[in-house]
Amino acid sequence: MRRQQRGVALITALVVVAISAVIAADLAYRTFLDRHRTEAVLHVGQAHQYLRGAEDLAGHLLRRASMELEHHSLDQPWADEIPPLPVDGGQILARMEDRQGRFNLNNLVQANGHVNEAAYQQFRVLLETLELDPELADPVVDWIDYDQEPRGMMGAEDGTYLGFDPAYRAGNQGFQSVTELRLVAGFQDPEVFEQIAPHVTALPTEDDNSWINVNTATAPVLRSLAANPDEAQVDRILEVQEAGGFESVSDFHDIFGPPVRDGLAVDVVSSYFWLVARADIGTTSPTMYSLLFQDESGAVASVYRSFGSE
Repeated sequence: MRRQQRGVALITALVVVAISAVIAADLAYRTFLDRHRTEAVLHVGQAHQYLRGAEDLAGHLLRRASMELEHHSLDQPWADEIPPLPVDGGQILARMEDRQGRFNLNNLVQANGHVNEAAYQQFRVLLETLELDPELADPVVDWIDYDQEPRGMMGAEDGTYLGFDPAYRAGNQGFQSVTELRLVAGFQDPEVFEQIAPHVTALPTEDDNSWINVNTATAPVLRSLAANPDEAQVDRILEVQEAGGFESVSDFHDIFGPPVRDGLAVDVVSSYFWLVARADIGTTSPTMYSLLFQDESGAVASVYRSFGSE
């Protein structure tokens, strides 16, 4: 009898020890997770502050460029990839590019809702230059304009998009970002989007038509400026870009033989720049995308900012 009691007591003690061990392990694991989550939250907050600091650095580079020269070109410090910047707990990586070296999708439709024919023809030439169907310009116009009348053979309004799965409607407003183009009929194909994306942008429009900076424009965008571009002259412009760019629009016209299409604006300065910055802090690496606007006084401010995706 006593032997049985001792056996029961021993088993009970072992069960208590086992339960205590499980509870202790669970508490230790929960403590680890709580500490890890707290550290992650702190690292993310710290990283976001560093990324805002990257905006300040980008603004400094742009202000310095505007004080030293009266044009923006690819040989200036702002156009160089910023070397990794060591910070407490990690590093910051950043690069900046001129978004006015690209075709502005929002130029396609004017504020009054009418199609900007000069920009429309330019976009068609750009699509052809990239070996894409120029008729793809029509669903892009339809995405922006206010009506529900499909334009051309490939046009698409709500009637098209409501048949998709999942269903949605046309934007009926200007593009907020280039990635929005993935929603437009004809551009859901990743290959089509990847082909056009490096040459287009989504900027606010001024006087219904934001200009192209010929010092930073990509070769396809340069070709789209004229109905019949001369390849030799486009190559010459690219050489000038690498050598420091044009100091004035008249210098550009001296080389660019074909006249720029009526209704299109070109310049050698820019107002909109795209900053991509990543902060590697601890186990977190958030990325920030920021559209910077520089006014005529040289002041720089972010007009669009997102973390994680464009």
